Amino acid sequence: MNYPMTMTAYVKDSFSGNVSFVYNTIPQNPAMIGTSHTIYDGIGTLIQPDGSYLTNVSRFHIQDTAVVTVPILGTSQLIRSKYEYYDLNSTNHMRVFLHLSAKVISGFPEPLFEETVLLSSVSGSPVASLNQNNALNYKVFPNPAKNTITIQNISESTKVQLIDVCGRSVEFQSLGGFQYNIYGFSAGMYTLRFATPNQELQNRIIMIK
Repeated sequence: MNYPMTMTAYVKDSFSGNVSFVYNTIPQNPAMIGTSHTIYDGIGTLIQPDGSYLTNVSRFHIQDTAVVTVPILGTSQLIRSKYEYYDLNSTNHMRVFLHLSAKVISGFPEPLFEETVLLSSVSGSPVASLNQNNALNYKVFPNPAKNTITIQNISESTKVQLIDVCGRSVEFQSLGGFQYNIYGFSAGMYTLRFATPNQELQNRIIMIK
């Protein structure tokens, strides 16, 4: 960027490059193009999670949308949305609150991946509860999967259910050690549903031939 320059309440920019990831154990590096939007909402009062107030707070909304073509999935969108709150009365220029969400959208009715992160300057904030933190710890791999899947950080009391794209429950065999046999299943998108007495979580998984 060249300075000085005039900044308005809305800035739009374009970007391009490549996305590096591993797909079915094979490194991928497809081209990506995207657009970034930054919006300044102005100054107001922030009600913090503990009930306290901060006045003279400014908020920025930054949204990045990237388009990439992935094998099997086809054209997909990677969307990241971030709200940043700054206390203009403070001299350290650090964010006092952050709301960050990210998701991947393909040709399926629901996102392939979706996650939200909240960060607050207030200690002991109830925003990220124990149940939410536990849910984020579930890991399913490989994804996409072909013969077996493994689920990490899951308790014995958690009920695991596999749902196909039509919403039907599909029987699948446990091989012990939280490893499951999916050999012979039709290729496509499935949902893994985890249920405990206190919470329920869903993960998308893709099965390939």
